[in-house]
Amino acid sequence: MKRLSKRRLKNTLLQIFSILLIFLFLILLFFIFKSAIPLFKAVNNTQSRDIIKPLGISASKQDLEKKLKEKNIIIESLDESSRSALIIAKIADGPKVYFSKNLDPSWQVNSLHLIISKLTIDNKKPILVDLRYARPIVKF
Repeated sequence: MKRLSKRRLKNTLLQIFSILLIFLFLILLFFIFKSAIPLFKAVNNTQSRDIIKPLGISASKQDLEKKLKEKNIIIESLDESSRSALIIAKIADGPKVYFSKNLDPSWQVNSLHLIISKLTIDNKKPILVDLRYARPIVKF
């Protein structure tokens, strides 16, 4: 009888100990994942931040001039349409470019820079680059 009760007590204590161990392991996992979430967000924020166009940022003539100078794109003229959401630029020895006032200027200028550099490598001369839409339009 004593052996049976000692065995039951031992099994019960073993079950309680294993349940506590599992519970502690789950708590540890919770805190590890909770502390890792900001790290994952930081990694996601650093990837191609300039290529993604955020909503709600509008372009102005001054913003575009500044961004174009940062990318060393020389412009001959920059005209702003008062009636439509359009800014027209003429690049020196290059194409005419349509910018949208409703889209992010960084995204538009980065797209233009990529298009011009790619076409320069391919030895093509575009006549018009339209950046008013989600996918830029290039005419030769």
